Amino acid sequence: ATLEDFAIDTRGNAYIASTNMNALYRIAANGGLFPYVPSIDTPIGLAYQASTNRILAVSYRRQALKSFPAAQ
Repeated sequence: ATLEDFAIDTRGNAYIASTNMNALYRIAANGGLFPYVPSIDTPIGLAYQASTNRILAVSYRRQALKSFPAAQ
């Protein structure tokens, strides 16, 4: 899989964008790997917005910015 970008939230979770899998994954602070958003078209950029506790993802193919709540 191709990993395009990552972001880390204030709880220590890491979020990873995979263009080959068209998905976002979360690596929990304890090391567990989880599907986060299983269907996002060619994610190429991620950011964590602390003020809203949201993950922002850029979809290359859709030319859109998507927003998802960070893990609780």
